[in-house]
Amino acid sequence: MKTFGIKNLKLDIYIIDTTGMEFIKIRAVTLCLEQYFIFILNPSLNSIKVAGSNPIVEFTKEHFASIKKANRINQRNKYKP
Repeated sequence: MKTFGIKNLKLDIYIIDTTGMEFIKIRAVTLCLEQYFIFILNPSLNSIKVAGSNPIVEFTKEHFASIKKANRINQRNKYKP
């Protein structure tokens, strides 16, 4: 936003009725909507052209260590009442 300014930002919010939907179905609908807008709008600042994809990132040893630590903490907290 520093480069292009707040006046050039547009935000649309879509509310999807997920009543009775399973997670897999919600994810599929959301990714389809995202991919639709990638095709239609062809955003120049969005380098990833496939919905749900992650950018290719080279992880450092420190990054992997922090992920492992977070996973251990999440696993311990998962079983607490």
